[in-house]
Amino acid sequence: MPYTTNPHLPKVRMEAVRLVQYRGRDMRKVARYMGVEPSTVSRRNKVERFIQTLQREYLNNATCSRSGPGPEGQYIEVC
Repeated sequence: MPYTTNPHLPKVRMEAVRLVQYRGRDMRKVARYMGVEPSTVSRRNKVERFIQTLQREYLNNATCSRSGPGPEGQYIEVC
């Protein structure tokens, strides 16, 4: 059973990470404003940066491949 029944908490956590990453706000102030622990914002921020790094590496290492015939019957090349 989860430690909270608040259905909006995941959205609050993600909004806190966005405020820190994209708006440059102080992590402690954002945590206080959102009502979560600073360690929660820090941990979520670290996970989000890791995911962005993986996505960037995947896109840089992507190779072109051909998929099945498209709607017009031609093959689609995906890079």
